[in-house]
Amino acid sequence: MSKQVTVAILVASALLMSGNAFAVVKDIIVDVRPASLLVNWSADDFKARGPVEFRNRAEYEEIEQPNSVSTIPNLKLGVGIDTGSAYVDLTGGAGLLVNDRFRSMMLDVDGAYQYKFQKNVLFGPHIGLAYYPAPDWYGDADIEFSDSMGAMFGLQLSVGFDILFTFAIDYAYIQPFDVDSVAEGWEVSDDSVDFSGLLFQFGMKGRF
Repeated sequence: MSKQVTVAILVASALLMSGNAFAVVKDIIVDVRPASLLVNWSADDFKARGPVEFRNRAEYEEIEQPNSVSTIPNLKLGVGIDTGSAYVDLTGGAGLLVNDRFRSMMLDVDGAYQYKFQKNVLFGPHIGLAYYPAPDWYGDADIEFSDSMGAMFGLQLSVGFDILFTFAIDYAYIQPFDVDSVAEGWEVSDDSVDFSGLLFQFGMKGRF
């Protein structure tokens, strides 16, 4: 399946979900999560080694690599359905995966079910699909990576009324980004880099 077809499926899914839910929509959802930390236990296994140089009469080899913590600030818009005992939120949006020298856009769709334990306390599972296009490496090494797909699922807690504070913990699977090319004089320790791990998110959700 081509990347263009995959993106079209993601966009179409979000539109179809919103369209089918329109008759029972209670709220328009704005979900902002600036504090999203991804603990990725394998990313720092990837290393880029630069050409050997001599500095202060000593041999020096430059090494660049990701670290074990990434950030994924993101914003989603969508619709909320009130079932009486729970809310079903269907959203789609964009974010940015940032890890030291590595950057990639993120486009995602998400479905969440949150049971109303109290009028202002909601808790339940959610699942999402994500697409990571055009990743870049901002270092001395000129490395090009493939696009990637991913999924995330976990639990989230929301507290509040029209404006809610939202906390979530997820397992985020991100298909490893394959190395497409490396600049002359550099070498990499692996042919891909894996950012899968545990995702901790905190943000605010508005229901209008």
